[in-house]
Amino acid sequence: MDRISANSDRMNYGVLWENCPPELKEFFVNASRFSILGEPSTSQDPLPCVIKSVKPKKAYEISRFVDGVRPLCSKHGIARIVDIGCGIGHLLRAFNASGSAFELVGIECNVDFVKTGKKMSDDIEFINVLLSKDTPQEELDRIFGPSEHKTAIVSLHGCGDLQPFLIELFTRLPRERFPLLATIACCYHKMSPESFPMKRELDFELGKPALRLACEQRLKKLEIYGEEDHQKQAFALISKGIVECFYERMGIDITSKPRGFCRNLGEDIPTILATILARNDVPETEAATWKAAFNALLEEHEESFDFVQHFIILQLALQPALESLILSDRLQEPRLRAF
Repeated sequence: MDRISANSDRMNYGVLWENCPPELKEFFVNASRFSILGEPSTSQDPLPCVIKSVKPKKAYEISRFVDGVRPLCSKHGIARIVDIGCGIGHLLRAFNASGSAFELVGIECNVDFVKTGKKMSDDIEFINVLLSKDTPQEELDRIFGPSEHKTAIVSLHGCGDLQPFLIELFTRLPRERFPLLATIACCYHKMSPESFPMKRELDFELGKPALRLACEQRLKKLEIYGEEDHQKQAFALISKGIVECFYERMGIDITSKPRGFCRNLGEDIPTILATILARNDVPETEAATWKAAFNALLEEHEESFDFVQHFIILQLALQPALESLILSDRLQEPRLRAF
């Protein structure tokens, strides 16, 4: 670690300088060699998005997705688009916003999203259902059976086991009516181990940390970061780790808490601690004990904080190799290989 720290000023996130330690240089070379992914863009220019009132990141993802899929729809004569996990319908609206006239169907398990989507769009047929391997066949027939139009199945950030399910479903549908599947996964760590062919066939599985890392941003993105961005990134990782360790030390199972329980805690340590006390309804008589335990944890790990950014660099160097392994593994699905 001392050698990495001493050479950090000579590392430009992927550019290997002549005086970089040999073992570190070999690490970056091998990490890059095992990747099948292309280099991401570092452009900071936002793409125009026809859907307003969405965050820049979401607007970028929608724009890139639609720009990539629309030509394929033309190629295959697609007239109908079914979006699995459509939320309130942003992606579907983007397909028709530039003058196209696709028949639009949105599948969403969250009833509140469906209600909101119906208020926003009259031209989208929303269906409130959770699609999975346990979905009854009659429900699948209702969604994929009635229309004779050529249909594209799309999913942007379909979570967890939805991805292997969509691939399996796509290979069962008649190709003349369903010629196109366009899906981008997220949350690899929420996929069950048995969803991976490498687990079923080789009894090998990636751990949760590796699956989470495979979803992270690419190392090249750090090239556009300023000093403040790096500090924010390091603090976010430090605070997340401290909070998780704190709850473990206090004997609190955060996996049973609502989603977002450990998010948006604050931008400094005092605020984070105050938010923790508030969210756990800690009485005044116990607050001092909680504060003492939290501060003791900070002191225990304080010397490690200076090295967090270096570990981030090493982790992100592994990201494309890990995601390449997951994507390559997905192609080994028996039905997909036969297809």
